[in-house]
Amino acid sequence: GAVGEVSDEALGLAMAALRVLNGAASADLRLAQDLPTDDLRLTLYHVADWLLSALAPRLASGKPDKAAEQCVLLLVRLLGLFALACPAHQQRLGCGRPPTVLARLCALPLRFFSEGGHRAVLMPALVAITLDNDANRRVLQMELSPGMLATFVQQLQLDSRSDGAEPAQRRAAQVSTVLPVEFWRPALAFYSEPPQPRARGGGDAGEETR
Repeated sequence: GAVGEVSDEALGLAMAALRVLNGAASADLRLAQDLPTDDLRLTLYHVADWLLSALAPRLASGKPDKAAEQCVLLLVRLLGLFALACPAHQQRLGCGRPPTVLARLCALPLRFFSEGGHRAVLMPALVAITLDNDANRRVLQMELSPGMLATFVQQLQLDSRSDGAEPAQRRAAQVSTVLPVEFWRPALAFYSEPPQPRARGGGDAGEETR
């Protein structure tokens, strides 16, 4: 069915909840990832899917909408933390009836990929959701080049070693809160190598059994 418009009040509530969840995940990532029931994990997935779908018209309108953009950035950061080094959560974000949550992230407006503050949130989240997951990488490739993520990680490594270049070091530090430094080298290798062929007769991330 059609997705209803998000009221400013609902958007404010969503942002408040996302800030709390981001804070909890930053404080204890493993505890936050280990949601106690499948129902809670599924609820987070459905809320993410609904928000991305409902806010898409506001993001695409061409008019400045800082509240909608901030809400999406908070959600994207949370999804990156949710998926980091957690194959089960990666799979959840890449599976289901299309467009999946991962596909919706790949289809965000261009400014999320090009503007510094937006890029520093979306790119590490995409890495977290697709790293070492060939099925999710195939979903990513439908919209984006994995080489874009390789270039992003390579720039991170350069930024972190920039002597005296405070803005560059600040960018690298910001990204490391979602994608810690120990994941940078494996990510660069994963996105630089040719994609793995799909297994014969194997399901893909977007083909969840229903």
